[in-house]
Amino acid sequence: NILLIPRALPTIFEPSEWNVWKYILFNFWLLLSIGLANTLVNLLFFCTGKPVFEVVLYTNLQVVLIGIFPLFFVTFLVRNQMLAENLKNALAANKKIEAIQAFDNEKDSEIIIQTETNETLSLKLNDFVFAEAQNNYTMIYYYHKKTFSKKLLRLTLKNLENQFHNQFFIRCHRSYLVNVKAIHKIKGNANGYKLMMLDNLPEIPVSRAKGKEIIKQIQEIKDVLDIL
Repeated sequence: NILLIPRALPTIFEPSEWNVWKYILFNFWLLLSIGLANTLVNLLFFCTGKPVFEVVLYTNLQVVLIGIFPLFFVTFLVRNQMLAENLKNALAANKKIEAIQAFDNEKDSEIIIQTETNETLSLKLNDFVFAEAQNNYTMIYYYHKKTFSKKLLRLTLKNLENQFHNQFFIRCHRSYLVNVKAIHKIKGNANGYKLMMLDNLPEIPVSRAKGKEIIKQIQEIKDVLDIL
């Protein structure tokens, strides 16, 4: 369980994809496998004359009663550790976001988003808030004359990302592309991170696989701005 299964299923046991619920599920699997192994040993060597049902019930009851309390205790510690780490990273990132917000980009260049239907959307980079993938379409959220607007375009989020060659845009999720300058702050909890946007706009989820990458990218943006 500890050595072979993680090697056989590396994607599931990838640290960036690990969470409290996976940890609980894995530990229940540990209890189940230990119960099955002990039941087999008891049936073969120690309780050969007793009914199979009685041996199975008694053995697994013992395993659960002995293992359930350490399971909950360790799970509580793991959850608190994840919470503390994510809160710490979020607080550090929020300070960097404040510095990024204060950066005055005089060269607010304009971009023309090209779609698969030859339809275009022209906007300034600082007016772009975020984009959300919707199958083969992408919903663009942006400001037009200081009014929050949205428009559905026929292009994939990957295609849109390739059109943006700007350090302020980050892919925080497979379905979201976000302008860092539109982030109010990052919330951290035991399950990961969420992006709180300016002007009380909807929260943006951060996938667990992207969590550490987003924190690192914000740090890199801050470092670049410090040089400028």
